[in-house]
Amino acid sequence: MVKSKELTVELIAYSDKKGIDLVGFCDPAYFNKYNREHSPKVFLKNSKTVIVVGFYLYDISLDAWSKDKKKDRSYNNERKS
Repeated sequence: MVKSKELTVELIAYSDKKGIDLVGFCDPAYFNKYNREHSPKVFLKNSKTVIVVGFYLYDISLDAWSKDKKKDRSYNNERKS
């Protein structure tokens, strides 16, 4: 089994190679303050770490995103001609 620190370093390097702008790690316990349906434990009961990835969205593109409150989803409403 790969040690935790080695796996972390490998995952950060892989994320960088794939162009991921941000990668972070946190304890699933930090999600206890939110509704249970958003807890990592709902998806993976024995999860020990949550991996968070992020991509930079250029400021101008944020105006094109909307939220559908009925579906609780965000989407790009920019139409291509």
